[in-house]
Amino acid sequence: MDLRGMPRKGLSTEYLPLFSDLGAWHGLSLPTDSMKVAGFTGPWLHNKGWLSQSLVHIVDSSSSVDSSTAVSYPGFLKHSAHTSSGRNIENLLCYGSDRTSLVKFNITNLGQSDCYFSLEGDASIMLESVTISTISDGSGIRVVAGSLPYYIEVHVPKSESSNYQAIVSSDTYTMKYSVPVAAGNDFTGYYTVSVCLSQTECDNEQAVISEMLADPEAIFSSTEERWTAYLNTLLIPELTESEQWLAVKCMEILMTNWRSPAGHLLHNGLYPSFYSYQALWAWDSWKHAAALSLFNIELAKEQIYAMFDYQSYPNEAGFMGMISDTVTFDNSDNWENSKPPLAAWATWSIYEKEGNLDYLSDMFPRLLEYHNWWYENRDHDGDLVCEYGATVELVQPAKWESGMDNAVRFDNSGLESNSENAFSLTQESVDLNSYLYAEKLVLADMASLLGQNDTSQELKEEADRLLQQIQSVFYDSATGWFYDRETSGGDFILNKGAEGWIPLWANAATELQAAAVVTNMLDTNQFYTYFPLPTLAANDPNFDSKGYWRGPVWIDQSYFGIKGMRNYGYTQEADEIQTQFLTNGKGLLGNRDIPTYEYYNPLTGETLGAPFFGWSASHVLLLLHKV
Repeated sequence: MDLRGMPRKGLSTEYLPLFSDLGAWHGLSLPTDSMKVAGFTGPWLHNKGWLSQSLVHIVDSSSSVDSSTAVSYPGFLKHSAHTSSGRNIENLLCYGSDRTSLVKFNITNLGQSDCYFSLEGDASIMLESVTISTISDGSGIRVVAGSLPYYIEVHVPKSESSNYQAIVSSDTYTMKYSVPVAAGNDFTGYYTVSVCLSQTECDNEQAVISEMLADPEAIFSSTEERWTAYLNTLLIPELTESEQWLAVKCMEILMTNWRSPAGHLLHNGLYPSFYSYQALWAWDSWKHAAALSLFNIELAKEQIYAMFDYQSYPNEAGFMGMISDTVTFDNSDNWENSKPPLAAWATWSIYEKEGNLDYLSDMFPRLLEYHNWWYENRDHDGDLVCEYGATVELVQPAKWESGMDNAVRFDNSGLESNSENAFSLTQESVDLNSYLYAEKLVLADMASLLGQNDTSQELKEEADRLLQQIQSVFYDSATGWFYDRETSGGDFILNKGAEGWIPLWANAATELQAAAVVTNMLDTNQFYTYFPLPTLAANDPNFDSKGYWRGPVWIDQSYFGIKGMRNYGYTQEADEIQTQFLTNGKGLLGNRDIPTYEYYNPLTGETLGAPFFGWSASHVLLLLHKV
């Protein structure tokens, strides 16, 4: 991807693409040519925004940057600058820990005179308070930014620190290097940029920084080995060259959205988008984990644990077994609603790649408790067919629980009380019950592997009963589609949406039902649009191509639809839709520099919503691997 960008002063939260790794709480970009610097853009402080146009760059005291080249590749950023006096300055960046990035710089003096250089920068973009000071041992500078402060430090090797002289002002600094680079010679140096979220973190990171600068080449080598291992797993032989480029881009997006434990977050996990969504979301987490299992098993497991850390957290009626909608850094988690039950599917995806029964044994009771929570708190009439709902008597959080916040099918929804802290929408949802059907089968397989045969048999019997209800309660033979239905066998809610193909993904439709659904999916007036599989049929009077969940394509739902077609033998049709999908979506196969976005216009392929969107990247990877 093209990761060049220049944040503007006073616009600390404007979107620019960036790179991050290892769950660091800061990201960096490549500078644009117009910036005329030899370094990197940023850092971006997650949850806050841009601190600087370039906190650290190399300055040749006798000349300015004439031209530069910038490139990103898996695990690294590289920038090369050329000065008017014939000096070449190369910078290579990677991450050495979840708080610290490492830069190697090389100055080649091709000029006619000695070259003196310095490390310089500023912290002038962020609108909150910023102070800059020197580090007491002379090895660098410290920036304290914001009312809930981030601690940013720039360090050089202590063995070199006596050669640097630091001069600081209110929001700028200069670290002059006293030894010249003679004409015809070169010099290689290193520095680190650390971003910590507390003074304690900053203190603990000092030993990490010292070790990193003592043997920096080991960090670059281990980074290359780690990313090569990711690529070797991810880039399967079946992928074309353009599909490989797309797969790498999606992997880089996921890795940039990775956050390590901090504050209220106890495990590693991925934010949906570094730019717009500053929390872990349950639905997103399950999808991230499924994709991460393709190349980073340990991070996939961490993603699951991060949400289950606070299972049942309020410890009150209505919450026992529940997974919250979000888990946040500052403990502002949303417990008003949960999200669709895909946790067991994600956990099973991990097990299928790794075969770790210990992990399965640890997760199974938690998953089963969450599964049972739905029936204890979201089955208003006790017919074993569930509804989306909320823990508060408000309709909007109940809609949010579906993940499809403003979908047309919920336009006239009401709310019914089930029990203390438990409310349901006045409709039973076909996607929810299809997810629960698939989950029963996965949990049954887990129980069998763990020797819990009675539990496995019970889950299979429940699945058989639910299967009959999905096929009979939610399917309308007149239109060949699965719909939500008003509670207790009421009327169909006759808007054809993406929820109608979820029974195919779950293998919950009959062959005849699947055939009818696929016919609708292949209808160019409904779902086979330019960018195929919108979340609402294009001929629905409520269709809005830019209307969030009222028509746009969401890649997770497209994945469920294409996978559902494959499940019932419509392989050729699924391949054709997938090819058109990957070809016509802006920034997929067509442009390597555009990241995945939150949702897309089905009529044009235009990107909409948040950039660097993780579940879009996740489901592109699942589509490419056809899993």
